[in-house]
Amino acid sequence: MTVAPARPPVASLSQDRTALIKMSERLVEACPDMREMARSIAQEILLRHTGHDIEPDTVYWHCFHTAESSPRSFNGWQHRDAPYQSMTLPQLVMHRFNPHDQDNADTLQMLSGFYTAGPDAEAFDERNEVMMLPAQVMSDFWAVDFKSRFQEKLKTFWRDFADDFRTMAKANFIASAFEDHHAGWLSVEDLRTVLRAANVEPTDSPSLQTLQASAPASVDANVWTFDVIGYEASDILRIVTSTGRQILYTPGEVQAFHTFDTPEELHWWLLSQNNRPERRARFMGHFPLSAHGEADETIGLYHGLDVLYSTWGSAHPGLINQQSRPVSGDPFAHLRDAIRARMFADADLALHSNGDLRKQMWIGYLRSFSQLSGALAAIDWPIALAAVGAGIADMGLNIDQAVNGASTAQRKAGVIGAVTAGIDTLFNSAFLVGGEALAEGELPQPEAGLEPAPDVDEPVGGFVETPGFEPESVYPFGRNDGLNSFETNMLLDAFEPIREEGKMNGIYLTDQGETFIEIDGFAYAVRYINELKSWAIIDPENPFSFYRNRPVRLNSAGKWESINPLTLRGGGKALSKQAVGRGAVTPAPVQSPYEVPEALKADLMDGAQHGGRRVDDRYHSGDFSTRDPYDDFKRLRHGLRNDADAFFTTLQLPPRPEIPDLPTDAPLKSTLKTLFQRSPGLVIGESHAGIGSKQFLIEQMPRLAKLKVRTLYMEHLMTDFHQADLDAFSRTGDMSPQLEAYVDTLDKGHRTDPTGKYTFMAVLKAARANRVRISAIDCMASYRLDGVEGGERTLRQKMMNYFAKGVIDADQASNSGNWVALVGNSHANTYQGIPGVAELEGAIGLRIEDVRVMESGAVTPDPGAEMFDSMGRRAGTVKSDLRLQYLSEAPRQETDLENTLLHPGMFTLERTGEGVTLIHRNKAGAAVHTEVKHEGNRVYIDRPAWPRISGRRFDTLADLTTALELMGMRLVG
Repeated sequence: MTVAPARPPVASLSQDRTALIKMSERLVEACPDMREMARSIAQEILLRHTGHDIEPDTVYWHCFHTAESSPRSFNGWQHRDAPYQSMTLPQLVMHRFNPHDQDNADTLQMLSGFYTAGPDAEAFDERNEVMMLPAQVMSDFWAVDFKSRFQEKLKTFWRDFADDFRTMAKANFIASAFEDHHAGWLSVEDLRTVLRAANVEPTDSPSLQTLQASAPASVDANVWTFDVIGYEASDILRIVTSTGRQILYTPGEVQAFHTFDTPEELHWWLLSQNNRPERRARFMGHFPLSAHGEADETIGLYHGLDVLYSTWGSAHPGLINQQSRPVSGDPFAHLRDAIRARMFADADLALHSNGDLRKQMWIGYLRSFSQLSGALAAIDWPIALAAVGAGIADMGLNIDQAVNGASTAQRKAGVIGAVTAGIDTLFNSAFLVGGEALAEGELPQPEAGLEPAPDVDEPVGGFVETPGFEPESVYPFGRNDGLNSFETNMLLDAFEPIREEGKMNGIYLTDQGETFIEIDGFAYAVRYINELKSWAIIDPENPFSFYRNRPVRLNSAGKWESINPLTLRGGGKALSKQAVGRGAVTPAPVQSPYEVPEALKADLMDGAQHGGRRVDDRYHSGDFSTRDPYDDFKRLRHGLRNDADAFFTTLQLPPRPEIPDLPTDAPLKSTLKTLFQRSPGLVIGESHAGIGSKQFLIEQMPRLAKLKVRTLYMEHLMTDFHQADLDAFSRTGDMSPQLEAYVDTLDKGHRTDPTGKYTFMAVLKAARANRVRISAIDCMASYRLDGVEGGERTLRQKMMNYFAKGVIDADQASNSGNWVALVGNSHANTYQGIPGVAELEGAIGLRIEDVRVMESGAVTPDPGAEMFDSMGRRAGTVKSDLRLQYLSEAPRQETDLENTLLHPGMFTLERTGEGVTLIHRNKAGAAVHTEVKHEGNRVYIDRPAWPRISGRRFDTLADLTTALELMGMRLVG
């Protein structure tokens, strides 16, 4: 019998929990907030010059190409043209005026000014002018020296909170380990290993004393740094066991821990984290800004990640963990020190001090706004808080969002809520029972019968293991085509290769500084990868990109050769690990008496997919010599209608869960956890054209998977015509043409998100990426109700809700687990006296609505909303248990697309027939049209001036637009 060591009493643990929460509140409150600091300085400047307390984020600094004199304006000028550059006053505080502006103060006053109107205004004059001059504000900036002030605040924060930060980082590490174990992502043995890396035994209680204790990792778990192509992550730790097994810790992600048996598995995982724009941006967020781009002779992390793909399966050294070093002391002291160093380095890189500007003015150095904006966004709300329990999604890292006192307070409250949720996990861990620890052999197990869920996706992307992903599939050519697609027309006869020791040995160097090599009589353009100390063949049409590359080496005979991929030693296990379907058991289909029999499906396919006159009760075939299959369908529909009527006549509703009273400042992940503690089902009501409901599902799908949501039930999809294809899609990632066409029709018919980001199709893909099974809850008889004789207003609600209940009940009997349903607003909860799916299943209903003005960003009781039909007539009130609002833009009016692009960097997509054109406003103010090309199911553009985008294949238009936005461009319309 194992005897647990004595534990502190429950009261002591409660005191420790309270102390830790107060510690986190103080730490988050004190953590330097660049946005709020800039806003405060902007407020001081406005008060000094105008005498009014003006909200700084309503004041814009606009720059113009032309000006007209005006006797009525404060600065003597007015502008009729649209500004070519705009930013809010707090943004200007952070950016500073550039050296060219400093040298040309007179021109700056004529061609720029401060206004209360945004960049879309028709005119900028005395009607919207703020009475202060750029030269005055420039002087204020010199007096303030924002960068130096911010750095002083950083120094004060780390002086006062270094120990607390280390304690909170340790608490978050342990809490995340238990969360991932409970989700099935860490085995019992892996959990022990992770805890021992924190020098904690599974039977230890989470006392404040334990968390504050500083000690190196246990001998059973060595902790190392993590690097890719020589760039060390600032907040990722690598735990290595005696057998060589690796466990990666990535704070701030939905899944914090990732396990790998071999280096090949880790390589594969890295490929899956960087094959889409938002995933790569998210992954790069774990590295300091200095690593992101090219500098001097280095290619930078962004291009370096491209090299990971071309070296998959090869023995090329120097790519992953070649600079890794052991963490000899306390792992959390190391984490704290690495994050502290990064915060100072990032601020130094992104901000300008007075000293920096004096130097830049002297050397005439100019730096573009677009280059700076991305850097500032990254440090605006410090990613350091991810290490102490704030999920990256909780921090709102978007510099373009308006900031005011209320939003800053709400943002901080959200982060504190996220940290508190982690503390609660720590102190409520299942291994503690009434303050007594379980014996080590009695550690909590993941739910029986559930396979471990995958590394999952989270918006702005998150980490995701993509089961059907082929590493080479991101390339626009086959890996087996040799070097054919890299051949150039360069003639090397007039040149001699350099023959001297060093990196240039064997290289042809042209008079223009271009570098080539020769293989089998063909010339290839090459670039040197300083981080790897080797050369790579590059795309001659896109020489500044490493999207297409082939590493090469000089062999012992002095000849250049491609580094050929080896057989995937150990890769077979990595591939099998990605097998589709794990974590989501596909139940055997239960034939419903209302479904179309297999023998009739071919004849009824058109009616199922498109509806039409043949499903109308009034339609009868004129051919009396053959049996009309639609008559059989109408009998099925009539039977479903009668049974639904009888069901609702005698219905006894199951007990409903108690709807929780949710704090308005609770982070969404805590709210979702609370909801699923009350009920295994969550029914989401939407307007089918709405974006917010689909955005919620796509962005929260990783969190839902972590909360053991195994099934997503969806209206519109039919069990008799789509379920088999849905199951095949879940297994293989390939969608049948029939299903793809139907879902595309749904999106077009309901006019969902035109960018493709938040659509029904995107929801299906997000569910599949997170191994959440998709189940149809309609059938042809419940969905195709065109022309039903004597149909009352609530006929659709009755028939669909009744059928959906039967599907969910049968499915849950064989495939238990939490579930989510996406249905129309009138199906979620009771509508016009007809109980919704939430009432029928004893679940909780959540209505998600798109709004122009947000009343609350939290999940709140639903006050209800009036519905209107297509003719604008009242159609009744929809009301669920709870409501969540998403901010949406007003629909774009039909207008000349070019006229909507007011400023350089704005872009839009124009659809003409089957084609799509990207239109953007360039720096010179011209509208540039670029064809969006197709290769199979992927899209790409050719614009060599954009080396990060040009030629790169994207799975969807949404991925392409995301990549453009990550470049600093702005999607309009």
